[in-house]
Amino acid sequence: MFYKIRNNDSPLYLYDCLLPFIREENELNLRNQTEFRNPFTRLQLFANSFFPSTIKSWNKLSPQLRNAPTLNRFKQANKNHTIKPPKFYIAGCRILNIIHTRLRHRSSSLNADLFRVHLANDPGCICGCAFEDAIHYILECCLYNEAREELKLRLVFLNELKIEVLLFGDDTLTEMQNLQIFKSVQLYIKRTKRFTHL
Repeated sequence: MFYKIRNNDSPLYLYDCLLPFIREENELNLRNQTEFRNPFTRLQLFANSFFPSTIKSWNKLSPQLRNAPTLNRFKQANKNHTIKPPKFYIAGCRILNIIHTRLRHRSSSLNADLFRVHLANDPGCICGCAFEDAIHYILECCLYNEAREELKLRLVFLNELKIEVLLFGDDTLTEMQNLQIFKSVQLYIKRTKRFTHL
């Protein structure tokens, strides 16, 4: 997808998202041959979202790979560089896994995510909080206290619930612990009944 965006083979609004990160001619030198500036990220949640994480990965590719003449050539050359996501990313029920992934990428039907892409007039939660994002939904919303307490009981091996760990897992934990985190978050999603298609 990033190859398509970079080569103007995608909707223009996606290319516009890249414009602030393109290096100027005078910024390119022998010491720094990366094509894009890494976006400043204050939160790990944003750092793991599409553009910041993909720009970081893109800059690690060789210039020959980045400048592949066609998408097919890029795919073929990139096969050796592909990093597979952890197995726990595809754990659990398909629909719950999809919602979990959408929460991870800030593309869910939570009001703040919809507001960010101009699909909702208000980013607020029905509980009265001004911003219904993944942090609020999973860690704070008073409407889901009972489901949250159950989530905490299922994840007693975590000292505290952190949104980054609940959405992305943790490299310092075992595969089984990460799997338990993901299944527990998906059970939380199911119990809250926040997403109407469940």
